[in-house]
Amino acid sequence: PRAPPVLSSTLHCVCIRDHSWCCRDVFGFRLHQWVCSNFADRFVQGSAMHERSYDGLKHGGFIGTRGGNVAVMHVDTSNAYWESPANEPLPPLDRPVTYRLRDARGEEHVVTALLDRAVARNFLNARKEDGSAVYEDCQMFCEYRDERTGEIGAGILEVGKILERPDAVELTRRR
Repeated sequence: PRAPPVLSSTLHCVCIRDHSWCCRDVFGFRLHQWVCSNFADRFVQGSAMHERSYDGLKHGGFIGTRGGNVAVMHVDTSNAYWESPANEPLPPLDRPVTYRLRDARGEEHVVTALLDRAVARNFLNARKEDGSAVYEDCQMFCEYRDERTGEIGAGILEVGKILERPDAVELTRRR
């Protein structure tokens, strides 16, 4: 049989989405947030993760432009309304949330994930075999607004949170 014709497209953008975390203890995570926002001339990516082997939040990411990448040193997650209360399921993720990312040059990048206009939500929950814990993980495909310029971009916001309680599986079954 003949191979189908090869189709190609040329993309003109500054962006990335893929990641590789290798083997990990998913149930070691307490919570995480991963901001991935694409704009016409830049990619704004930041992460904040709390896990058992590290005190406090670990911050990471980069601001990508045609001129290169600048590391993100801190991500302000204070607007993330789903972190509290602890050990409770994620609430409806349907309100905008704003992130302030500080890069290695000291510049601040402020983006808002417009979750009220999300086009899709993908839950990737991990459940312990004995049902005693669930790590809720949700990827939301949404528009982002750059609060400095008003520009609208697009991307993904991924958030996660641990539930360690006897009814964890039942509480998250809807997802």
